[in-house]
Amino acid sequence: MFKNRVVIITGGSGGIGRALTEAFLNDEAKVLLVARGKMEIDKVLKEFKNREIFGIIADVSKASDVNKIVKRTLDKYARIDVLVNCAAIQKPIGPFVDNLIMDWEYNLKVNLLGTVMMCHEV
Repeated sequence: MFKNRVVIITGGSGGIGRALTEAFLNDEAKVLLVARGKMEIDKVLKEFKNREIFGIIADVSKASDVNKIVKRTLDKYARIDVLVNCAAIQKPIGPFVDNLIMDWEYNLKVNLLGTVMMCHEV
């Protein structure tokens, strides 16, 4: 069903994103894996070394990184067929009065605006 489809997966190195990365690769899709750390990306790339997958270190809370993700995908494949927004963070945790407002701002930038910017850019 997804053979040769170009798929971007943000947060593709862990949790649900990692499971979807494997599922799309098993269906012979071409996957662009997005994660914030090189170690996370390298681990997944090594695991699926004989598949059509490449990774980009990026933070979806930053518009410049979102632009980079889409540009690199289009430069490599000239199209994007599927976008999976799995990038997310779980901070802040604990009583509201103990949390920093800047942690809430970053949470909204990643979990809400990151998804919105990726959808808009794609």
